[in-house]
This record gives sequence, C-alpha cells and structure tokens, in this order.
Amino acid sequence: MTSPSIDSRAVVAWMEVLDRIEHQLGESLVADGEPSTPPGPATNPDALLQQSDARLADLQASLERAEGNAATIDALLKEEAEHLRSYLDSVGKVARKLADWASRAV
Repeated sequence: MTSPSIDSRAVVAWMEVLDRIEHQLGESLVADGEPSTPPGPATNPDALLQQSDARLADLQASLERAEGNAATIDALLKEEAEHLRSYLDSVGKVARKLADWASRAV
C-alpha cells in the first residue's frame, strides 16, 4: 500500500489542476458574456448586414478564445496524465518489490 503522504500529494495536485481549469473556464465565460452588438430593430438591409457581420466577428473571437483556453487546459491535462503515469509506475514497482519481499519471507 502507498504512504498517505504520496496519496495526499496526488490529490492536492489534482485539486490544483481542477482549480486552474475552473479558473480558465470562468474567465472564458466572463469574457463571452454578452455580445458587443446587441440585436435590435434594423430599418434597412445594410444595417442588418452590419449587425450580422459584427455578431459573426464576436462569435469568431469567442471561438478563438475558447480554442485557446481548450488548448491550455489540454496541455495541463496531458502534463497531469504524465505525472499520474509516472506515479502509477512507481506504485507498480513498489508493489512488485513488496510481493517479492513477501514471497521470500515465507
């Protein structure tokens, strides 16, 4: 069995990752709250086209921010997955040593 300090460090590390993800998502939601050009009654086709273009530009900018945030989160998750793999490899080595030791003790 692993020591409590190793388990608690892993839990703390995951909590930090989740906090960073939550923070990034919160920033993204705040940034994308309301469109800069609210829909309103337009009197002519040119004004409608301009409103549509402005909204499309806002949506594109939001999409680009979301893609950037997703890439950041993906990188954090990949890093944490590698830490977890390393941790599990270490646990496996310790388990094999313990099993070897236990089989010699009999």
